Amino acid sequence: MVAPPGGLDEAVERTVRALLECGPEALRAQKALLRAWEDLPLKESVDLSIGVFGKSFLTDEPTRLMQGFIDRKR
Repeated sequence: MVAPPGGLDEAVERTVRALLECGPEALRAQKALLRAWEDLPLKESVDLSIGVFGKSFLTDEPTRLMQGFIDRKR
């Protein structure tokens, strides 16, 4: 993202708010994946990501956070 002159603080705040809305387990998993992707070939990166995605559903986080999306006012 490129912030306009004088808009850096607002851009940072918007990004921080978006991150805070994410589940902590999802953020940890994504951070670990980003680190792993730096060193892995594409196929191994995709395979690793699929496994991490599947494991995320062993917690209630995806269901709990998706419920907020489903229940949102239209």
